[in-house]
Amino acid sequence: MNIKVLHTQEKPVSATSLFKSELGNATAIQILKSEKLKEHITKTPALLICVEGEVIFENEKELYKVNIGDLLFNRTSETPSEIGLTSVYAGNDKNVVFGGFVIRGIFKDDSVAFDFKKVGFRSNIVRKQIIKYGQGAVRANIGQKDLEKVKIPVPPLPEQLS
Repeated sequence: MNIKVLHTQEKPVSATSLFKSELGNATAIQILKSEKLKEHITKTPALLICVEGEVIFENEKELYKVNIGDLLFNRTSETPSEIGLTSVYAGNDKNVVFGGFVIRGIFKDDSVAFDFKKVGFRSNIVRKQIIKYGQGAVRANIGQKDLEKVKIPVPPLPEQLS
């Protein structure tokens, strides 16, 4: 049997029941070319994958990996004054990832000194902007789009190092 014939619609991702029994169920899933199966939780204890063509698996660990010098912004807090508090990762563990309550900032170049990252993003001028963009009545929070609006004064590198 070719599982492809079970999927009659050209939806990006489709699922069709193959059979159901007391021992369990079997479902055929079709993912069209250039489409993605969104992250989800399943109660399926086993998975059989039939592939036609090329499949790329993205390791989420690499997507959320934290490297030395990355900025980590606290996304949410019980008080507005604590949202967006910043830490700089200084460790050398290669297996550190950030979670859903953190926004990671990555620098594209070396124009900001490590020690300046530790103090510059906690300065009053930056903190006031972050708090202004925060939202929420019960729990204060800030999203990535609002955090991108914050203007951070960065002096020339020699001045940061002095």
